Amino acid sequence: MLPESRGDLSLSAGPDRGPASDGPMAAMTQSILVIDDERSFCDVVSEILDSYGYRVHQAYSAAQAEELLRSIHPDLMILDI
Repeated sequence: MLPESRGDLSLSAGPDRGPASDGPMAAMTQSILVIDDERSFCDVVSEILDSYGYRVHQAYSAAQAEELLRSIHPDLMILDI
């Protein structure tokens, strides 16, 4: 999907998997923070999650994530280590 990330990402939803099973409004109250220094990775992941109805926040460094976490409390964080 993103050759420079050296990895794969796939998301799926269905009647018995994840927030989509509770209807389109279920995911809208959940927020996700995507943290990665590769902006293209953040953009792609954020676009996919946004299409599922999640509120998505992005940070491109640990310092930026720390600052953001002072004002938001995400339900999930996605990052590489």
